[in-house]
Amino acid sequence: GLPIGLYEWTAVYLLLLLGFVYAPIYLKCQLTTVPQYFERRFGSAPRLLLSSITLVCYIIRIATIVYAGSILLEVILGWNIYVSVPAIMTITGIYTLGGGLAAVMYTDTLQMFIFVFGGIIGTITALYKIEGWSNARNIMEAANLTDFTSMYRPPDAKEYAITGMLIGQMIGSMWYWCIDQELVQRVLSAKNTDHAKGGTILAGFLKLLPVFIITIPGMIARAFYERCKMDHLASEVGWAISSLHNPAWCSTNLTDGDNANKAYPYLIIYEFPVGVVGLMIASMLAAMMSSLAAVFNSASTVFTIDIYKRFIDTTASEERLVRVGQGATVCCVALGMAWIPVMKSQ
Repeated sequence: GLPIGLYEWTAVYLLLLLGFVYAPIYLKCQLTTVPQYFERRFGSAPRLLLSSITLVCYIIRIATIVYAGSILLEVILGWNIYVSVPAIMTITGIYTLGGGLAAVMYTDTLQMFIFVFGGIIGTITALYKIEGWSNARNIMEAANLTDFTSMYRPPDAKEYAITGMLIGQMIGSMWYWCIDQELVQRVLSAKNTDHAKGGTILAGFLKLLPVFIITIPGMIARAFYERCKMDHLASEVGWAISSLHNPAWCSTNLTDGDNANKAYPYLIIYEFPVGVVGLMIASMLAAMMSSLAAVFNSASTVFTIDIYKRFIDTTASEERLVRVGQGATVCCVALGMAWIPVMKSQ
């Protein structure tokens, strides 16, 4: 429901914190990676520890990203996870391997336009199909899901309590938005602090969009499911059913956690016209590949600079470091693929 949108909107403040507080410090220190700062501040052992933890987190993050992509391709195209995951990771790995951070940032820019345009078209299509947001709200309220339609949940709520989302979640998220190499590498590549600040301001504006282009369509998918259940009960007693009725929704069981992850793909295949389906596939794959490329590049940089050059071969040439970085990217791709049996078993 809407409460998850607080994660996106509170990230705006953390991005501004990155640009206006952390970025000037990072750029003044002329860092390549965040662990370098930890060594200057605390010593070499914390740098090695942070680098190791970061790499482990990235491997887990890779599995999360490709799992989301495999769900999309499984529902829409019927691809098996053993086909979709290697295809996605190989394509992303190749252009990350060949171009490094520059390739990642240029493709990120292109993919951003594809994702935003596709997301807006998807939201408009979903709202049209459900006959407006007010109708979707009415369906959710009739299904006793009123807490889905409000960002506020009381402090004693079991999930997404307002205090936890505004305080606890923001503290935890500070690591990702202000310290994690995946995000920080963007400001480290800035020409100066003004560019870094401008980039985080733009990113903050973009973080306002996911509520409208991801969360709301997902809620509309749940509304279609609830509407289908209501119509099924109405038909059993001879009442008229809604014009929105699509019996396929009744089999989706979006109350189940695993199936709830497939809400948007179900919305695409059940309600969107063919042309929009293609656009949505391109949009979602663009977003996923962008995230995956950023993780590959960050993991490669952290391993090369903070582990290999610092602790293994301190005199390594630039050419040698490039080869090591490329090897680290290949290892990330391989380790990500090794997660496939684990993801398949879940």
